Formats: sequence, structure tokens, C-alpha cells
Amino acid sequence: MGSGSTYTVEDLAGLLAVNPRSIRTWERYAPLSPSRTKTKRLYTENDLKRLSFIQRLLSKALNLVHIADYVALYPCWLRDDRPLCMSKAMREGCAKPCWRKIGMFCQVSLDQQDMCYKCRFNKARGATVIPLSRRTA
Repeated sequence: MGSGSTYTVEDLAGLLAVNPRSIRTWERYAPLSPSRTKTKRLYTENDLKRLSFIQRLLSKALNLVHIADYVALYPCWLRDDRPLCMSKAMREGCAKPCWRKIGMFCQVSLDQQDMCYKCRFNKARGATVIPLSRRTA
């Protein structure tokens, strides 16, 4: 499936080898922004990567409440246009594992949320940083 692919919850469940109900539960704790038709949610390739990251965290014995707090530390969680400067192949300082690509590390902390506006890679010089908050069930 290409980068412009969309997935239903059933598609994602098959790709991640989980029950569709699990994906709906994960979505209540870790914000995703699927588009919607009248009857279905349509997820992007980046949503698949986000859910795969959640699945990896669950496999390390983190519970969903802790995962919600953890992904809130990623200013890029809901951004699909992350500048390349946000991640590197080497872990420097207190960098976190990148949710988007295995083997990369996020170099941005919450006190740098305006970095997208200042970033030399940001052509618009006004990219919006979406604040994350824990969703409640």
C-alpha cells in the first residue's frame, strides 16, 4: 500500500494482528486524527505508524494511561509534515525513540514547541504545533 493509502479499522487490525476493538481503545488514550466518512474512520499510513508505536510500548508493559502521557511528550505526534531535523539516527541527550521510524530518535522536547515556527526547514514559517492532551474514555 502506498503513502497515500487509507485504512479502515479492520484493515489496521489485520496489519497489526489485533482485534479492531483494541484499536478503538488505543485511540481513546493516544490521540489520532482519522478522517471520517458517514460510517467509517479512515486512517493514514502515519496513523498505522502511530498505532504500531503504541503496540510496541504495550509490549514493553506500559499501560494505556502511561502511554497517553508518554506520547504527549511528542510535539510531532499529530503532525504529518515533521521536518527532518526532529529526528536523528543517534540518541543524543534525553532523546526519545521516534514513533515514525524504528531506529530514529526524537530530538525535540516540550519546551521547544515553538521550534517548528523557528525551524529553517519550515517553508511556511508558521506551522501549527498541535497541543496534546489526554483523551478520556
